[in-house]
Amino acid sequence: MGERAVEELCAELIRFDTTNLGAGESRGEREAAEHVAAHLTDAGLTPTLLERSPRRSNVVARVPGTDSSLPPLLVHAHLDVVPADPTEWTVPPFAGEIRDGFVWGRGAVDMKDMCATLLTVLARWSAAGTAPRRDIVLAFVADEEDQGAWGAHWLVDEHRELFEDCAAAIGESGGYTVRASTAAGDPIRLYPVGTAERGTSHLRLTATGRAGHGSRRNDDNAVTKLVNALSSGPCTSPRRCAGSSTRRARPSASRSTSTTWTPLSAASAPPRRSSRTRSATAPPRRCCRRATR
Repeated sequence: MGERAVEELCAELIRFDTTNLGAGESRGEREAAEHVAAHLTDAGLTPTLLERSPRRSNVVARVPGTDSSLPPLLVHAHLDVVPADPTEWTVPPFAGEIRDGFVWGRGAVDMKDMCATLLTVLARWSAAGTAPRRDIVLAFVADEEDQGAWGAHWLVDEHRELFEDCAAAIGESGGYTVRASTAAGDPIRLYPVGTAERGTSHLRLTATGRAGHGSRRNDDNAVTKLVNALSSGPCTSPRRCAGSSTRRARPSASRSTSTTWTPLSAASAPPRRSSRTRSATAPPRRCCRRATR
């Protein structure tokens, strides 16, 4: 099969509609799992497909390490995605298009990007003859977006031997408490460590406009300017993005707007007749994600 560019592989995975409909119903998980298994086989591994019920497929493989005295590391990802309404998308959610330097589609960031990254690393290891120090157990699971009853939970209940010697696991999410139980049934709390899960940027945004009443149309509405700036701003670099979002959102404006982007620590009191957010929190915008292509 050969190595594919990571963005192309991510786009391929997106084209498998693996929508998790809940209540045990889903689409496309087997086809996606077979595609992943083919890449794992091409990398010299021996993947196993496991299903609680037909077509709810999980893929598990082990990468041999050079030091058998070290406990294995589990790296896990999921192949299912939440539903997507095509009418709400600029690009069809399962088209897997690469456009303007981005991979577009449902699952592009949750989490077929990680699946593609793992497969790319394994292909490069295989080509270079590289092996990790410890064994790595790989699990590409179904049903993560619902309850895991056809995925991780079922695998642990029915195929515990695949994971019982793993010392640690890397996946998505973290930074919260998980109430679980030991093999003996004793209650235990797990504290997953969250690193670089999602970015947060605290900004103080100020926009000026004409005061008025909500019952009357106002083409110089400060609130509208803030909404447009937040919804179409290209990134979270405050000084580089100053004012540009509103100008693009309102190309017919006869005068420049006064929307400003300033860090919270440097924000000053807003002018009169203005609308502002004291602590706007938003994920990184597009240009900040270019580094992850």
